[in-house]
Amino acid sequence: MSRRKGKAHGVSISEEFSRLDPEIEDEILEAYSSITSESQDFFLHQLPNYLRQLQIPTCFTNDITQCVDYYYEYMHNEGGDFKLNESNYKQAITFQLILAYTITASTNDINEVNIIDIVDIDKLIRNANKLVKFRNAYTHIYGSWKLFVDAATTLTDSSELTVTNYQLTLPDLKKIKSFLNLDETSNGNVSLGDSFLIDMLSCCTTTQHGDIINYDYNKPKKGSYITIKDFAEILGNLGELD
Repeated sequence: MSRRKGKAHGVSISEEFSRLDPEIEDEILEAYSSITSESQDFFLHQLPNYLRQLQIPTCFTNDITQCVDYYYEYMHNEGGDFKLNESNYKQAITFQLILAYTITASTNDINEVNIIDIVDIDKLIRNANKLVKFRNAYTHIYGSWKLFVDAATTLTDSSELTVTNYQLTLPDLKKIKSFLNLDETSNGNVSLGDSFLIDMLSCCTTTQHGDIINYDYNKPKKGSYITIKDFAEILGNLGELD
């Protein structure tokens, strides 16, 4: 039975979801040893290859890879000092990923940051633990996600790539609510209010500590929507991946 702890955005969070699985930890460390066999340090540019080595489906890692690529193309320098442009959301999101994975220290002065692109092993274990859980439950995640996508739209292309790339918006979620007969007008019982749907959109946005979960560059431009990675986070929070 999955254990619960507190609530985030009105949703009860599974305690087991964030718990480190010993078998997964062993797999993470084995892959880490392979990456660092020729060098003591694990650098951020090696992270995408590391995640491929763990065979994490790309729908859960594309956002990470885009941030790593952006960092080395536009933000990296030998000294590590960098002035963040507050109006540049790509820089802001990339810096959040850097804080989530590397030994770079957080700072209150976002205009003057010192970036160290060496991966922190403890942070890596914490993040990779979740991604491996997504990998292990991919069939369940994809199957459930496809049901939602099918309920929200009539895709002419129903390939796995198209389905995994789909973005569920609030109007889509309202369609799904009606499709599942959860409207007050359709079932005569207590309805699943729009506030709950908004909770769904928000509970997969940040952790309980306020750190962003999905490093998708499109979200600041296009507004709130759910990707399959966000959906996996929701399922995990609800105890579906325990």
